Amino acid sequence: MRLTEGTHTVTVTDKRGCTAVATVSVARKIEALTARIEEAAPIPCFGGNAILSVRVEGGKEPYQYEWSQPKFNGPQVSGVMAGAYTLTVVDALGGRTVTSITVSQPAALSVVATQQAPALLNRANGQAQAAARGGSAPYSYAWSNGETTQTATALVAGEHSVTVTDANGCTISARVTIEEKIPTLSAAIKETSSIDCYGGKTSLEVSIEGGKSPFQFKWSDPTLMGYQPEEVLAGTYTVTVTDVAGNQTTATYTVRQPEPLSASVTLDAPAAIASADGRATVKARGGTPPYQYRWDSEEYTEQARRLYPGPHKVTVADNKGCEVEVEFTMTENILPLSIRIEETGKIPCAGGTTSLRVDVRGGKPPFEFLWAQPNLKGQTPTQVRAGVYQLVVVDAAGGRTSTAFQVLEPDTLKASAKVMRTADPDQNNGNARAIVSGGTPPYQIRWQNDEVGENAVRLGAGTFNFTVTDANGCTTAASVTVSETLLQLNANISELMPIPCHGQKATLRVHASGGVKPYTYKWSTGLQGDQPTNAGPGLHIVTVTDARGSSVSAYIEIKEPPAIIPFAVMQAPASTGKNDGRARAEGRGGTGKLSFAWDNGEVTQAVANLSPGKHTVTVTDERGCSATYTIDIPENILPLAVNIEEITRIQCSGQTAVLKTTIVGGKPPYQFKWSEQGWSGLELKNIAPGTYTITVTDAQGTTQAAVVIVNSPPPLEVDVTRVVGATTERSTDGKATLKVSGGTPPITIAWDSGENTPTASKLKLGTHTVTLTDALGCSTIKTVDIKKRILPELNAELLRSGQTIRMEQLRFEADSFSLTPECLPTLDELYDFMEENGNVVIEIGGHTNSVPPDEFCDRLSTARAKAVADYLIQKGIDERRVTFRGYGKRQPIASNATPEGRRLNQRVEIKILALKRE
Repeated sequence: MRLTEGTHTVTVTDKRGCTAVATVSVARKIEALTARIEEAAPIPCFGGNAILSVRVEGGKEPYQYEWSQPKFNGPQVSGVMAGAYTLTVVDALGGRTVTSITVSQPAALSVVATQQAPALLNRANGQAQAAARGGSAPYSYAWSNGETTQTATALVAGEHSVTVTDANGCTISARVTIEEKIPTLSAAIKETSSIDCYGGKTSLEVSIEGGKSPFQFKWSDPTLMGYQPEEVLAGTYTVTVTDVAGNQTTATYTVRQPEPLSASVTLDAPAAIASADGRATVKARGGTPPYQYRWDSEEYTEQARRLYPGPHKVTVADNKGCEVEVEFTMTENILPLSIRIEETGKIPCAGGTTSLRVDVRGGKPPFEFLWAQPNLKGQTPTQVRAGVYQLVVVDAAGGRTSTAFQVLEPDTLKASAKVMRTADPDQNNGNARAIVSGGTPPYQIRWQNDEVGENAVRLGAGTFNFTVTDANGCTTAASVTVSETLLQLNANISELMPIPCHGQKATLRVHASGGVKPYTYKWSTGLQGDQPTNAGPGLHIVTVTDARGSSVSAYIEIKEPPAIIPFAVMQAPASTGKNDGRARAEGRGGTGKLSFAWDNGEVTQAVANLSPGKHTVTVTDERGCSATYTIDIPENILPLAVNIEEITRIQCSGQTAVLKTTIVGGKPPYQFKWSEQGWSGLELKNIAPGTYTITVTDAQGTTQAAVVIVNSPPPLEVDVTRVVGATTERSTDGKATLKVSGGTPPITIAWDSGENTPTASKLKLGTHTVTLTDALGCSTIKTVDIKKRILPELNAELLRSGQTIRMEQLRFEADSFSLTPECLPTLDELYDFMEENGNVVIEIGGHTNSVPPDEFCDRLSTARAKAVADYLIQKGIDERRVTFRGYGKRQPIASNATPEGRRLNQRVEIKILALKRE
């Protein structure tokens, strides 16, 4: 019999049912009490704290811990500074054991930053070096400008900081000032543009090298301001430039201007009265040559030659556009008075009139014109006939002069004609010559029959008028009478239109002359008139009779071209349903080169695009005559072949394909039979994945089958494998992880938070959507609900070592340490925190109320803490990061006198033992 530690009862019953009861106490074998102190978390940085953990074996629980530091309590203490510590452990039986530990710490971390090189002006090229000591090597460096090496080489002038972090994450900072290297200050002045005209103004500009901006400018002329003064007159100017560091430099510049522009006018020749013939020359000086001139007489050279008497102006402009104006007066020159009379035009015809014009030179206007003939008036008399005329002219100054002038006219224009040849009957072959005198040669002669010239050679019998026009346009008319000459009757025949094609007719024409019209025509072949249109091949004779009964005969022989004889030869049969038959056409007869035209549109002698059946070729000669020939092209039936093509493939699961069947060879029409009931036709839509067969039978009964396999990608599926709630209602630290399968890689992920990885870590409270799209454009949408965290205190950024967190929603059945399904959300949230923060070490502490016995409370609280720790370890958390302990009823947080207090005391807590931030 095996009995556990404690008090046991035994009941003895005899065969009559009588009983007796006895008790016995069984004690547990107590091992020797030992204790050892370990550093659960060493001191990372100088002046920091460690965590100590006590491992006790033997003795009898519960244990009491008496530390050399009164503030320490329990088997695990935090906030331990460097030094020596002693612990006495006392068990429930009064057994005691003593142990000690010395906690060490790293040397103090320090850093010194020194300048290595100054920074150039407005440049980030200053250098500084940080020297670190103490702490735990290796060290990392972070400069305020973002550099991460021991020596920073891209520093601007001014103060900078560097932070050194050792291997334990301990940090220290130092500051260094980078001096600025300012280049030597210099300045120069230049004109933005030169002064064009005397007394003008310009602008200056100061260019600066070196120094440090901003700059101040002080000019020798107090009216000038800044580095770009305007409205600057000619002169010498000095500017003093001072930079922000107090450095100074000076620059001097002389602004120059052209000499004043001036001009003078010299009169070269006076102007005649009322004439623009005065001459003057202008002379320019100063300014900027070359010069331009503008006279008020619209002249543009140095000398003006068209000046009227009186006041004038001339403007001189130099090469820069500067101008000066000179006024002067042109004098008047009165010349001797003289006159000359001219005809404005000669009298063209006898008895005509003309106009005169008096040319006056010299004198002074106005002038008076005194004609000897009273019918003439002024300087330009009109209607002047042939004769001698006298004129006296008097000017405004009393000067007089006279002259005489004779006006001439041509002789009278006369015309007559002489017959040079009489005209044949019904012919216009009479000749006549015109005889002309007087007027003004040369003459233009136009006859009644529209002939032009001295001789008319197309005159018939009768009287003909003609008109003569001389060189001045004067005209006269005359006429001539031509007599008739009778000729012998003649006739001949010509082919007006030959027979174009074999079996057609020609058109003839009879040419009759002489005798007396009208003529009559009698044909040996029954033709009618002088232009019959139905003349066949052979000999044709016509007899022509004139109005006096005289007759004459003529003949012609008509020939026709040979008939066109076409034929064709088949060179290759045509395949079924194709135009690949070949044939060649030939032809004889006709006129000239023959051409060929097939009924399929080809126009060559040999063709290669004929379909099976009858075809016609038309043979045409150069005159357009044609004949046709029909040839039969036999059919060549090719082997039947069938192919099924997937013209639209399935991109996404659940879609359908489009199939197209192609048939080659055989003989239409075709019959189709698909493996699927109800399918018909060569192009099928909405086809699901599978294997399909089509059987094709042609008109000859030949069959051929084809098979196609329609594939579909696996469906794009997604599962949510992990969800972490958000810390607060406004935070965006909720997380969710997806497991994706199916589809066509690569898969594109798009969360509504903007993230694109399987794990989203910036989700706020509420429902979120994530869209997954594969390489073929197939997509699916998944929704994820982010709830508020059960344990919002689990925030690595805010936690501190030694902090305790209650898991209020972790509930156990009475006297049970089994985890219920209601516990799992809280535990999973704790697991997620531990998984993400691998540097955290925790203790799971179990607590009870004061109702059960102490020993029972110790066992129950320890079992519950262990159940939580085991759950985390089974999910993958390193057991070295999770410790557990049952505190029983020893650490109440509320009064056990009330049900609510007892409920609060019966709890499981998390205690942060170590927390190392990255």
